[in-house]
Amino acid sequence: MFHVNAHTEAGWRGDDPQRTCKEFGIHVLDLCRYFFGAEPIRIDAKMPKPGNPNGPDYLNIIRLDFADGKTAQITLDRLTKGRHRYLDMRLDGTHGAIETELGGNITFSAGIRGGDRKPFVNFDVSMGGRALLYQAEASNKIATDPLDIFANATAKLMARFISALKSGGTPDCCAQDNIKTLALMLAAYDSAHLGQPVEFASQWL
Repeated sequence: MFHVNAHTEAGWRGDDPQRTCKEFGIHVLDLCRYFFGAEPIRIDAKMPKPGNPNGPDYLNIIRLDFADGKTAQITLDRLTKGRHRYLDMRLDGTHGAIETELGGNITFSAGIRGGDRKPFVNFDVSMGGRALLYQAEASNKIATDPLDIFANATAKLMARFISALKSGGTPDCCAQDNIKTLALMLAAYDSAHLGQPVEFASQWL
């Protein structure tokens, strides 16, 4: 959930009908491909534009269907009047769930859980981002990011890129792979325009 204003929409951004999924959603689609380690079988995207049918796609509701019944659900919301959230993700697995968020916080919370009625007290400091592993009501912080999260991530990516070049390997982010994420983003717009799911993985066999 991202708040737009005159500054964020200056120039071409406020007029581009392919705004949100192209600029930001492509990174989320890339993460889905990374976490699943596979190409989605199909993509189904809805991009309603209330009040301005020819304007930017400020609301994206996207479903990716993978093999074996696995599914990813994406909501990119720039219409919200609620609190600003840069990127939150939830990964539901067989034995637990991982919740990630970008954006630092210092939080203290206390209360009584709704299910088992047990009291709880939590205190957390995460400057740039965090990942929490949940197993029922129990949680454990498994990763954090520093305050300069994007500079730190870029430095790590560049180090691995240079290492791959020296060893003759394939970098994590290579054009051969990234073109699939680009194609998936374009398929999202195709799906929204057609009003139906679009097959995807079969194009890369």
